[in-house]
Amino acid sequence: MTDIAAETYQDLIKEAFIAPIRTVTIIDDEYPTLQELLQQSDSKKLVKSNNISRLMKISEMCHKTHNWSLDVFDGQSPRIGEDNDIPDHLNHSDLLILDYHLDGEPPTDDGARSRKIIKKLDLNNHFNIILVHTKGVEENIEDVYEEILFDLNPVKKPDFLEVSEDSKDKIEAWLDENDDGSEYSWLSEDTNYSKTKTLELLECSNYKLFFAMRNPQHLFYPHHNEISSLSGLMDVEQNDLIKWRLLEICKNQKITFTDESRSDLSWDWNDSGVNYIATGKVFISVIRKVSEDPETELFDALCNSLNQFNASPMHLLMAKIRHEIDDRGFEQAQKIISNRPAQAGWLFSLLSQPNESFAHDKAIDLHWEQLGRASKASLRKFSQRMSEALAKQDSAKNIVKDFFRECIGNADESCSHLNAFTCSMPVVSRHLNTGTVFCFDKEYWVCLTPACDLVPGQKAQWSERIGDHSLAFKAVKLHEVSFSLANSKALTNEYIYLNLEDSTSIKVFAFLESPNANPVWDTFFANNQGRLFDSNKIGLACVREIEESLQLISPEAEVVAELRYEYALNLLQRLGANQTRVGLDFIQKDKLWQ
Repeated sequence: MTDIAAETYQDLIKEAFIAPIRTVTIIDDEYPTLQELLQQSDSKKLVKSNNISRLMKISEMCHKTHNWSLDVFDGQSPRIGEDNDIPDHLNHSDLLILDYHLDGEPPTDDGARSRKIIKKLDLNNHFNIILVHTKGVEENIEDVYEEILFDLNPVKKPDFLEVSEDSKDKIEAWLDENDDGSEYSWLSEDTNYSKTKTLELLECSNYKLFFAMRNPQHLFYPHHNEISSLSGLMDVEQNDLIKWRLLEICKNQKITFTDESRSDLSWDWNDSGVNYIATGKVFISVIRKVSEDPETELFDALCNSLNQFNASPMHLLMAKIRHEIDDRGFEQAQKIISNRPAQAGWLFSLLSQPNESFAHDKAIDLHWEQLGRASKASLRKFSQRMSEALAKQDSAKNIVKDFFRECIGNADESCSHLNAFTCSMPVVSRHLNTGTVFCFDKEYWVCLTPACDLVPGQKAQWSERIGDHSLAFKAVKLHEVSFSLANSKALTNEYIYLNLEDSTSIKVFAFLESPNANPVWDTFFANNQGRLFDSNKIGLACVREIEESLQLISPEAEVVAELRYEYALNLLQRLGANQTRVGLDFIQKDKLWQ
């Protein structure tokens, strides 16, 4: 796809998610497979003519309009989804058009096999777009959407949804005396509440919004006067009454609670029926099967659903990166392979040190860097076009608020996560390196010995005194500080931000315990030439004063993070001379949306 100026953010959504589509797979028991068509005889008509007509139009849309390849399965041979039998090639289809009822019509078929296929695709490592193309249940596709949503999304009961026993007794006593509250529509009617509306309220993490009935968007807004009146009649706190009623609705809708919820799932169903369910692995939209025009019914509906999802700019950029790597990877691989002298040197290096992870890491890093550089110009243009499209819409702060409303009130957290992402990364190296951060006895240290002195086996440092098994290195002690302190002085060269192993836990450290102190340095000796155990642990030895005498201790330290190379190198070059600049690309909190 050529890099042309995009007019809208929606154009970029289409470029990021739809332009990469190359292969389409249909699974639908109403359509014949190629093998069935080849075997068809005049005496046996396999499918209804209207189904053939629809399939032909879908095929024309794929082949002629969008240049997509197409494969068709009838869901019967093989019975995809039965006993979790999912062909491997299905995991690599860019777009799956899936009939919901593969074994006849409801209620004979409840869609269980299609949901198994969706759940299996949600576990793979290839991003799939799934259009559930269905007539629905009694022409209602919202029921299909809800079944898929609740199958993928375990519902965790909000912590504040418990109702006191005293309130329950008062409510039940009043209902017994007042014909179960039949005069009040809020108590007697569940038909106005869809399961998606109920789930929307259950997923509300804001306590105040949960009980804000006078908000027109609230599930119970049409009944807020009734609720206020019933609270007085029952002598029950209004919030307890709301919680009790919501739990009753959940029970009637057969919503069951689990101990865990998933954080990677988002969903929406709007009043016009445009809908999506998105996880990190699949994007799903349920489409009504009525039209003979697949371009409108399928392609336009997919575009509308993706626009409704409104993926964040970084999500778009990551999708674009995946496509660029897939698109340009072969070209770059050919260039690497054609460099025979470099290949010869690389192979000799690996064979000379077949068990040394750093030799393999170096080769992979160099090739990966070449692939990344080949894509950088195209990705830069995409990022610029994306920024320009968004800048036309509103102020930077308002755009951030549209995508990340929950973050806009906590600049400290966003500043810390951004700086940590810029500065550090989870442990990748399999041996000690410049910028390796390790912890023992609740103390954090960062290795600041040059990388050339840390390669296992390449330099027998102090070997005449400590032998060839140990590796001597220097490290500086880190002192944990608060986010607010570091973020307000992020450009003063005093702090580093660590993105720890789980990528969600951020710690910020200074090199000085107090403003007038000096950095605390120490010499350590690493076992096995500084190689890490599989558990990211490393054996150390160091000298400590114990009972007024110096003694050698041998702690096992946990390697918790690595500084990115440019930061580690900067620290190495400057910290020894005294406090220096480390925030190369940091931002200070007052430079965000404050």
